[in-house]
Amino acid sequence: MKNLILLLITVFLLSGNEKLFSQSKLPSDRFEHVNLELFDSEILNETRILFIYVPDKKSENTSYPVLYILDGERIDLYGEALNCVQTNKEVGQHIIVGIQTVKNRNRDMIPVKMVSRPEAGGADKFLQFLVTELQPYIDKNFKTNGDNILYGASTAGLFTVYAMLEHSNSFFGYISSSTMIGHCPEFLEKKAIDFKPKSSLNGTYLYIHYGMKDHFKQVLDFLPDYYNLLKEQFGDNLTMEIKGLKDKGHVPTGGIEEGLNFIYKHKNAH
Repeated sequence: MKNLILLLITVFLLSGNEKLFSQSKLPSDRFEHVNLELFDSEILNETRILFIYVPDKKSENTSYPVLYILDGERIDLYGEALNCVQTNKEVGQHIIVGIQTVKNRNRDMIPVKMVSRPEAGGADKFLQFLVTELQPYIDKNFKTNGDNILYGASTAGLFTVYAMLEHSNSFFGYISSSTMIGHCPEFLEKKAIDFKPKSSLNGTYLYIHYGMKDHFKQVLDFLPDYYNLLKEQFGDNLTMEIKGLKDKGHVPTGGIEEGLNFIYKHKNAH
């Protein structure tokens, strides 16, 4: 029965009509040492596809940090992350957990109800799945060292910032690309202003990456000001940086590696 479910979900992913997610292959088909796994979530009441990379090391005493990638079915994002952890000595090897999020994306990534996206508003439940089901599963079944990083782009970049403000201790690093703050700016502003204790963000890193020719006003009209708010609220606690690329559009390449470089540069300096 599970094999049948796997086949149906794979066909859905490969034949989806959303241009952003159309792929000729999946990460598990394209890259070595990347396995496709099915995860049955009680919280979401559905089965999720995971793409899990584990470094090919023989030492049984080696443990690794974990990079969680939202939209983990995307070849471009997964490939960038994989190349970085395999070749960038400053970053080093990580376990990579790519989470399929094309299905029910607005529901899972947006924390508030929206008239324009009536399915939105379930980010709290997806975050519960992430920190109370998926992370314990990964920690139990793989050699993790307790350091977790979350990456998300576009609407998933919005979720990444929301996750930091809602459940800050679940990850020590957050990388958000082309963050769609404009989906719920008032909600996120209140989350930042009301956040306590600020000291819980000590030792936490946030890297934001976007293109300054983004065609989404939800990014350009809101993200720079929101970053300034975060800086004002948490400048003494949260280690953060924003980078805008002058000639780039939505979700420019390089955000994952630049974010990892930023995180480990500052982490290793302490």
